[in-house]
Amino acid sequence: MAYGCIYVLINTKSSTRQGPPKRYVGQTISSVRTRMANHRSAAKPHTAGVDGAIYKHGWSAFKLDILQQCDDQQSLDEAERYWIKHLNTHVSADGYNIDWGGKGGGKKAECTIAKMSAAQMGHGHGNGQTGKKRAQWVRDAMSSRRRGVKQSAETIEKRRKTMTGKKRGPYKQGTGANISKGKTGRKTGPHTQERVAKIAAGNRGKKRSAEQRTALSALKTGLRKGQDGKMYRPHGVGGSTESLSPSSNDANTNMFT
Repeated sequence: MAYGCIYVLINTKSSTRQGPPKRYVGQTISSVRTRMANHRSAAKPHTAGVDGAIYKHGWSAFKLDILQQCDDQQSLDEAERYWIKHLNTHVSADGYNIDWGGKGGGKKAECTIAKMSAAQMGHGHGNGQTGKKRAQWVRDAMSSRRRGVKQSAETIEKRRKTMTGKKRGPYKQGTGANISKGKTGRKTGPHTQERVAKIAAGNRGKKRSAEQRTALSALKTGLRKGQDGKMYRPHGVGGSTESLSPSSNDANTNMFT
């Protein structure tokens, strides 16, 4: 019994055009019936290669022929490469094969890469975004698989180097509000002693701007920034406030009364 076989799918609807019909050469070590079933199940819109053509023209438009039987994987790979070149079934020759055959597949042609990239762009989503939008259940499943997984020190270091010096934004309209909404009410502690030490080490030596120092000081002393830009401390009955920005000679003497 042979190890596997080389087959060719011929698009009979393309035989009316000038030149030979468009074809696809493939290999299989499973039954031919199973391999053809895989082609039919992979036939979806915006798919490159023969599977996209099957979706477009229908399975009945294709004819199957067995070209060669092989006794091992190496001869199977060699035969596939031979028949792709011999029958000119590569996409660069207006065929359906997106690579040059063999188990490794070989380097894809530039036109193939462009078609595959175009197939991944958003189609019919109406959200103005490029790239396919995954369903919510898919995103939830991906999130649950990643949750709790610790990244290696090497991965963290690579990400740190990539992000160093990069400035976030400017965000498109609504993105900033979504980020703020997502962080609202999120608890960041209590931290372990190790985590606290890391945060402290990361902040050590950093120079803050005058505006940051003023804001931090205000948080520690209970001050509030007014609409006029001055710092105030709540004082008196009814929530009246008194300015701490000296505007007269006695401002400093009245600020704590």
